[in-house]
Amino acid sequence: MSLQASSVVELLKAQCEELLVEIRCDIDVNNVKKTKSGYEVIHMQGREKSKSLIIASGHLSAPQLGGVDSGINFAKKLEHTIIRSSPTLVQLTSPMNNLKHMAGVKVDSKVSLKLKNSKVIHMRGDLLFTSYGVSGLAILDISRFVIKELIHTPIVTLEIDLMPKINSEQLFALMKKSLIKKSKKSIKIWMQGFINKKLILPILEPLKLQNKTVGSISSNDITLIVNKIKCFKFKIDGSRGYKGAEVATGGVDTKEINPQTMESKKHKGLYFTGEVLDVDGDRGGFNLHFAWVCGLRAGEAL
Repeated sequence: MSLQASSVVELLKAQCEELLVEIRCDIDVNNVKKTKSGYEVIHMQGREKSKSLIIASGHLSAPQLGGVDSGINFAKKLEHTIIRSSPTLVQLTSPMNNLKHMAGVKVDSKVSLKLKNSKVIHMRGDLLFTSYGVSGLAILDISRFVIKELIHTPIVTLEIDLMPKINSEQLFALMKKSLIKKSKKSIKIWMQGFINKKLILPILEPLKLQNKTVGSISSNDITLIVNKIKCFKFKIDGSRGYKGAEVATGGVDTKEINPQTMESKKHKGLYFTGEVLDVDGDRGGFNLHFAWVCGLRAGEAL
């Protein structure tokens, strides 16, 4: 195995050539029509007629790589219900005013989101603070749920555990043990022993502890700091859009598709596969797997 995507493409092309499959690249399809005998595809170089048609044109995610919604538009013209689209598995934006101060900090985190129905979603993984908001694997994973919540409310609040490998009691004990009585050392210097220095002020300022000395830190102060580290609230107001998204939600309503063959329940001989359908999954290959499997089912059903 070469572990190269180009090798997979070459193998597929070779198989298509062996089966006399004609491949045409760089041709924009302008319209698709239902005819008495099947379907007519109208493109920049003419028209093609066929008994069956598979629409596997993807969706709006990653437009810089060719992501378009033409397949969605064709499905709508062919009387299919379209579920509202939005980017997902995407970086999230924030209206908070201290983003530049935190930008560039990467932490192992546990990110939590309380949904409208009171269910709480937890995601564990890397989190990267940026000049626009947050990114990282934990954020991409939880973005699927955040985007849906943002449909109903302009602001969503994430609760970020900045030190998930240690519980609150253990962190309190460590901080308490490190205190030096009568020390005039700044609390900001002391905090560098526990967390990235770029996160210290965003933690201390809301608690009004940033000007304290180590010698004046009380047990109550430590409790407040621990609570802030273990539950750092971060506001989200949007995403980086389709350009930053790995996947797009929405598309052709799956209620109108036969899941065994991927054939339309409205029109015989019409099939939909991949991201053009209202199906999106977790990060980790699930979306690619779905595209391959439903493509296989549609192909076998022809």
